[in-house]
Amino acid sequence: MVEPVKATGTTISEFRNEPVAVQFYMGLENYELFCNILASLGPSAFELNYLYGNPTLTVEDHLFITLMKLRTYKTNFELSLMFKISESEVYNVFITWIKFMALQWREINIWPEREIVTFYAPSNCTHKGAHNLKEVVVSSLQTQEFHQHICTGKEQSVGLFSCCVQYMGI
Repeated sequence: MVEPVKATGTTISEFRNEPVAVQFYMGLENYELFCNILASLGPSAFELNYLYGNPTLTVEDHLFITLMKLRTYKTNFELSLMFKISESEVYNVFITWIKFMALQWREINIWPEREIVTFYAPSNCTHKGAHNLKEVVVSSLQTQEFHQHICTGKEQSVGLFSCCVQYMGI
């Protein structure tokens, strides 16, 4: 008599050579980019304290579940079927990883130095008295010239506003 083999669920390792599937499920170009995202989270990704006990899958699959849920908006039930885990485990993984990624990536300084912003900013987007980048944006949007554009023509106001907003990354 042949003993039945336990069915295993979906894993990220199945998609190493499947860039189309990686694109579909996570919105990433390929598996290497997935690995880079995991690496960007640092070694603490492998030492997480999950809210409701330790899940059974690998850390890579935890990130895979999280990115898949964000990209495709699959239900916990559907993901539990795909990965052969309980719905509560999907919930546990997703909530823990969302909080973890937010805390980790919050630490990344995405603003360039003030001198670089001042040098490259359009002349109508800068203000010499500002002490930080947010002040540059706020002071630019509060200028009399900006208010005149809002009152006189939508095209001009949209142009100045979008110039400042696009440049400052708001």
